[in-house]
Amino acid sequence: MCDVMVPAVYKITVLQPHADPSWLGSASYVAFFVASLGVLIVALVAFIFLIGRESMPKSGTVSQKSGRKSGRIIAAIFFCLFFMTQGIAFSQDSTELIVFGPADDILGSTIKEISQSFSDADNIAVNITQVKGREAIVKEVTKNTSNADIVILEREFPLFNLTGMKKLGEKKVIDNYTHLYSERALLVFRKGEPIGNLGDLNGMKIAVTDQHVPGACLAKKIVDRERLNVSEVNTSSNEAQLDAIIAGRADATVLWESMFETYNNSTDPEIDVLDLPDYRMDNFIAVLNRSKNPVEAQRYLNFLLAAMASGNHDSKGALMATA
Repeated sequence: MCDVMVPAVYKITVLQPHADPSWLGSASYVAFFVASLGVLIVALVAFIFLIGRESMPKSGTVSQKSGRKSGRIIAAIFFCLFFMTQGIAFSQDSTELIVFGPADDILGSTIKEISQSFSDADNIAVNITQVKGREAIVKEVTKNTSNADIVILEREFPLFNLTGMKKLGEKKVIDNYTHLYSERALLVFRKGEPIGNLGDLNGMKIAVTDQHVPGACLAKKIVDRERLNVSEVNTSSNEAQLDAIIAGRADATVLWESMFETYNNSTDPEIDVLDLPDYRMDNFIAVLNRSKNPVEAQRYLNFLLAAMASGNHDSKGALMATA
């Protein structure tokens, strides 16, 4: 049975800052490196000639002198390694932003790549947790134990009775939210069919599926809501809905645009598409009041909004260089 209340399934992607080979060109890093090197040299000298000398037995034999020299060398190497690891740990930013959002293709591709660009630019790790089941996102980020910093969710979507951001506002876990992206619903049909709106589907064969995956219910829900007089052709997946049209087993179907574009047959010259603005899902972004990193979270939100609004990213979401 088609049901949007699917069991919650989590997909976690942790984006770490990529190493920047030009870090030595930064004045702050150079200053840190020089200061650390100076402290390391002073500490080594003090250790070898003070602590090292007192800790070694005072004997004039060759073997004892050799042992004392080896001990000092080993101690010096150990001390070097200790200071190096401490310096590296000190220089790295341990901040990690936790982002909760839906299991759609836009968050899993475009937004993920933009988030990687943010991570590289700000040296902040970004943990993207995609959840199959939008109601589960609301439950997760409203828990007292939640460590989420940012949430991406719909404000409302009547077709599935979803009111994500409204619920979060009522529960006082967010103060406001901003539109991030829209997921278009596309009517997909064989080219040449006399279809200009949903009403033209009456009397036709419509491919649907009831599998428990994000967006699977879309075609069936719209058929029911519009009370269309159609023959339903049940398929095993969203991609199979498209295949049924190309094979001539169905006349039309409805798919989310981001899903449609991932299928090989989406470029078939025998199919056409029509936007259904009444069923477009608008997704919003908000910083959670409980965020442990509110400043960094707001910076990430602004970065993401700017990139999405400007279109300054390629088809995979990676930021492009500006002129």
